[in-house]
Amino acid sequence: MKKIEERIILSGFAGTGKTTVGKILAEKLKYEFISVGDFSRKFAFENYGLNINEFQQKCKKEPELDKQIDKKFQEYCNNREKLVIDY
Repeated sequence: MKKIEERIILSGFAGTGKTTVGKILAEKLKYEFISVGDFSRKFAFENYGLNINEFQQKCKKEPELDKQIDKKFQEYCNNREKLVIDY
């Protein structure tokens, strides 16, 4: 029998309410909420001491950093269940 993954992924433009809806869903379902934006901010600060705006400028010059974040975020999400993901 195949295991069913329990994840809800929200995507859309900035400012459309993904985070708000995601947090409400996660609370109601007792799931973990994770945001790629929050994940990126934490990564930027912990690894480079930069805020998100500074880090985005760095990513423009070093596009492999975006790929690195995507990979780390994917690994994080793939190793958990019961997630609401704001992507």
